[in-house]
Amino acid sequence: MTKLDIGNAGISNIIPSWFWSLYSGVEFLNMSHNSIRGTLFEDLSILAPAAVLDLSNNRFEGPLPAKFNEADFVVLDVSSNHLSGSLEQFLCPRLKRDTQLQVLGLANNNLSGVIPDCWMNWQDLSDIDFENNNLSGGIPQSIESLSSLQSFNTQNNHLSGKLPAFLLNSKSLQIIELAENKFTGSIPTLIEGEETNLKLLSLRSNMLTGEILYELCHLSSIQILDLAHNNLSGTLPTCFYNFSIMSGRQQPSPIVVYDAPFQLRFLGRASLVTKGRVFEHSSILYLVTMLDLSFNKFSGTIPKELVGLSSLRWLNLSGNHLTGIIPEDIGKMKLLTYLNWLNLSSNKLTGEIPTSAQLQGFNESSFMSNTLCGPPLAACNKKGISPDSSVGEEQTDDERNWGFIISIVLGFIVGFWVVVAPLLASKVWRSSYLTFLSNVWLKIYLACHRNSF
Repeated sequence: MTKLDIGNAGISNIIPSWFWSLYSGVEFLNMSHNSIRGTLFEDLSILAPAAVLDLSNNRFEGPLPAKFNEADFVVLDVSSNHLSGSLEQFLCPRLKRDTQLQVLGLANNNLSGVIPDCWMNWQDLSDIDFENNNLSGGIPQSIESLSSLQSFNTQNNHLSGKLPAFLLNSKSLQIIELAENKFTGSIPTLIEGEETNLKLLSLRSNMLTGEILYELCHLSSIQILDLAHNNLSGTLPTCFYNFSIMSGRQQPSPIVVYDAPFQLRFLGRASLVTKGRVFEHSSILYLVTMLDLSFNKFSGTIPKELVGLSSLRWLNLSGNHLTGIIPEDIGKMKLLTYLNWLNLSSNKLTGEIPTSAQLQGFNESSFMSNTLCGPPLAACNKKGISPDSSVGEEQTDDERNWGFIISIVLGFIVGFWVVVAPLLASKVWRSSYLTFLSNVWLKIYLACHRNSF
């Protein structure tokens, strides 16, 4: 028996001890997508050298056993379980031989502590996935030594500190997923003249500041750039056309990490926010092209170079301080039908929405909270100005009316406390005031009667 697949088989108990002595030399063992309970076993004599072990999507608990680093895995996937504890006892013991581990999947567990700084032991790693855990601290320097690393995913942890420049300047990395952490500072500068193979960079929902520097456009192979929900500022760069896949000058292609019986694994996976919802992409990740700069503090106009990205499928610039008009060229793009989602809402854009079957096909929410007009919003007036401008005048009149009402109310309050209140408080003033009113009334009465005679 060299290949054993009991994945998705409805198993819901603890693995009996006799199971591990039943076979030997198993090259591929898939027990994923069951409800297997208990702690992870330490006897791995069932496995052959360079084995694939997939225990994902079960209910294993406890720490990752230290003896797991003695096994000669090529793939170890224990994601989506209930594992806890730190990674140090598994990653840091000095190994007696070189490991062949290429894929380490520990996503969706309860792992805590820091990411250990002892990656020199794992030189063949190409895919590291720590998404959705409780890891803290920074990204250790020794990860730079992983010359074969292609995908690094730490989304939704508690990592902090500044982003290390070596990640973005790596020659091997194609996927960097650091969203939903607590990273601070600016986006590291890329080394001038150095090309990278980076296809996905997600820094969403951190605390990054500063501007997007021109050097970021050296990421010519980038397909997914997600910088949303940070504190980035400045104007949008005009060098986006350097993104060769987004612009349609280069075709994307999938990368297979391994092709084992029953299981084909593509490089990396990512949870991307599109159309306001989170979608997980894995096997079709290479087909996605997305640029999300929403909810930052970008200002200035939308550069025409941005709308030249003809193979872009998702573009989100909402929640910034962008001004000016939507570039007219966006309606002339021959390949604009690739665009599945566009969001320019909540900015300070003005003028008429360019005419294009694709643009008019988007929901009006894509353009709301601006001063835009034309389909899918209300029609522009004869001067080509948004009806919202007349609304502004009406609001000005309303403000004037409210000012008049407020002045009357204030006058009444002042009159009450200056005239009426003293009369109520003082008996002498009240008597004098009533005597004064009686005399005035008597004079008016006598005057009227004299005229009648």
